Amino acid sequence: MESPSFSVIGTSSPGFPGFWGSTNRYVAGAGTANHPDTYDSYLEEVDGDRYKYEGSWHPLREREEVFKTSDGIEIRSTIQYTHHGPLLLKDGKRYISVRPVGNDKIHSVITAALKRMRAKSVDDIKESLGDLQMQTGNIVAGDVDGNILYVYNMVQPIKDESLNWDKPVDGTKAKTEWSGYFGMDRIPHIKNPSSGWLQTTNDAPRFATLPVDAVKVDFPDYTHANKEQQGLRGQRIVHLLDKDDSITLEEMKGYAMDTYVQMAKYVVPGLLKALDGYTGTDQDVIDAREILQEWDYFADKDSKGMTIFWYWWKEYGVIKGDPSSILLFTADEEKEMRSALERVVETMNDYYGTVEKKWGDIHVLDHRPSVGLSGGDRKWSLNGGLTTLLLRNTERFEEGIGYVSSGSSRVSIVELGDPIRVYSIMASHNDRDSKYAEASDIRYGNEEFKEIFFEKEDVLTVVDKTVELSYTGYE
Repeated sequence: MESPSFSVIGTSSPGFPGFWGSTNRYVAGAGTANHPDTYDSYLEEVDGDRYKYEGSWHPLREREEVFKTSDGIEIRSTIQYTHHGPLLLKDGKRYISVRPVGNDKIHSVITAALKRMRAKSVDDIKESLGDLQMQTGNIVAGDVDGNILYVYNMVQPIKDESLNWDKPVDGTKAKTEWSGYFGMDRIPHIKNPSSGWLQTTNDAPRFATLPVDAVKVDFPDYTHANKEQQGLRGQRIVHLLDKDDSITLEEMKGYAMDTYVQMAKYVVPGLLKALDGYTGTDQDVIDAREILQEWDYFADKDSKGMTIFWYWWKEYGVIKGDPSSILLFTADEEKEMRSALERVVETMNDYYGTVEKKWGDIHVLDHRPSVGLSGGDRKWSLNGGLTTLLLRNTERFEEGIGYVSSGSSRVSIVELGDPIRVYSIMASHNDRDSKYAEASDIRYGNEEFKEIFFEKEDVLTVVDKTVELSYTGYE
């Protein structure tokens, strides 16, 4: 996007006049989802068209909502509100209302996005978030001067700490009202940590860099901002970044495409120990154990160990949460682990006639053109899976084939400087009928980064058409 005040590329959504995550000549930024507490619920005392608050009755506010179905039918519904929010549920004689963050405060994500698009430093990024216009999201950014920034972005109401906000609170009492919002001085953030790096993989802010807890969190327990544990992807990227004193562009590309299965590191040793107690004679079980023993824990297309582990994990599947060390199992658990592998061997033989099946043969991107287009279905083998850094989730499984339908649909690497260098890989699910779709799928399957043009004159040499937008209302 080129305008008189900025040149920027990034990620957007249909209908949004800007970018959520953007790169301009000075700053590159990105973000992941975080999980602050953005809603509270209240038990309300309602009598007809009024509700009680601090001993007095107040009129309910009403608003008619109109919903249209895909076949054009209008459904009308009248929603009633207290000053907390809409009434949604009944609990005995009481109603429950829901109060979302921002219900009493106008938040303009467009304004915040425009500020980030015009930013010339990470300090400008921090200032744009300090306006409390963007309610959630872990934000990381770097600028041309070598500064880096992490913000556990959240719009956090200040509430009475004596109450249990994990349950509906008494909506008839003023004690349950919010008393403003925490400012940026209380929101977890850090600039230029001593480690020299920052990361965000949907984890709590305490894991954004090393040492752990370098990002200070000064919040009451009701925020839940520091209760998440470090996920498997976070553990892996922290390990990679911490051991690398000087990261090159090519190394960063490799980190983005990393397929090391952190879970296997903690679980497979216990599984192999359990299989030491296998007394059966099924050669396929014995072969499966040998394959797992030789596996390097990478989910690469040629890996047979990954295929067995994926099936076993889905079959056993009783480990809760993300471990951070090698797990120990009881004798009963080891027995079930052996039984699970025996069932896996039976399943794999039913599908493939062997336990020696390469991961890329069953882990695919399914790209199906619309009806009427030639070419038929296209399937591309994929690396990664089971929460590797290269995030690829298999949510549909049919006749021995797992179809990847979510995960790292877009990966970008930015090197700020003169010139700016941007590389990207993108799955073409959202444009599956495009003449460029097959080439995009091949690059995505082969993990081949494509250079993205930043300068307007370079972009104009490759585009099919241009559209000039006129947009007013934000300065």
